[in-house]
Amino acid sequence: MKKAVTLLLLFLVSKSTFAQKSAVSPFDIEDYKILQHQYLDYAKSNPEKAIKIEDQYYSIKKLDSLLLIKDKIKKLQMANQHWSAEELNKHSRELPDQVILPYAFFNLKYGKYNIWANDEMITVYNRNLEIRSAGIHLTGDEFSPLFIFESVENFNTGIKTQNKYLISKKRISTYNENAKYKFRTGMEMKWDDKGNITYEKDWDKGITFDLQDLLKTYRKKIADYLIMKKDSLDGYEYLMKMLSGSGPEPAENYEYEGVFFKIEKDEKGGNFFWLVYITSTICFIFDTKEGNVLSHKIIIYHG
Repeated sequence: MKKAVTLLLLFLVSKSTFAQKSAVSPFDIEDYKILQHQYLDYAKSNPEKAIKIEDQYYSIKKLDSLLLIKDKIKKLQMANQHWSAEELNKHSRELPDQVILPYAFFNLKYGKYNIWANDEMITVYNRNLEIRSAGIHLTGDEFSPLFIFESVENFNTGIKTQNKYLISKKRISTYNENAKYKFRTGMEMKWDDKGNITYEKDWDKGITFDLQDLLKTYRKKIADYLIMKKDSLDGYEYLMKMLSGSGPEPAENYEYEGVFFKIEKDEKGGNFFWLVYITSTICFIFDTKEGNVLSHKIIIYHG
């Protein structure tokens, strides 16, 4: 009996840890098709509110306010890209339709959520979650999908979980990633059509120097490494300059007019490593236990 209780506790702890590293949808997989039908039926029945352009419904009211939409995008760019007012005006004039029009999608309220959809996918979202499901085709005149894909992003935890289901609603794979930096985290699993586990991997196994530790210390640690390698490393002064930027640490990977920052997680020989790029041509490799810079790698592009 004692052994059974111990095994149960281990199972519950394991399940709890898995859930903490995953983003979970409040909807069942079959709910998406129901919501998709509701959205499309409503949009078709209310032509004074929604208009279909190609395969997507747009809000007539929002389309009449494209200048306000452009202003909203400009404010987002100001926050994310640190552009000057002159740069903002220049880029806002160049904004293509595919950037502007998604802000004018026709949304339908469903309880605490907003939804928008077309014949092939649905997005359900609120301030905490964004859920996308694709592979549910309502038309049926071209082909029948083999799988249903579900992407769930939790804005509070910064985790995005990608699930893949058979049409029979059986889940056959799942993995999680850091939504901002895009590296894998938590458990990745695969199952066969009978529900047997065929693949299992813990992307955080053995990591004690985590992302927050890395963001707090990478500047100083890379600077110390550069000083140590000063005589043998080309571009020392330029790299030190790239490290000397002020302000908060980058909140996501980005690239803009020569400014580049990227974090990746790599695995070799069963061990994980952090890769930090401060330019597009060099990255620094950190161990994930003590957070030491082990080496650097020069990136060569062939064109």
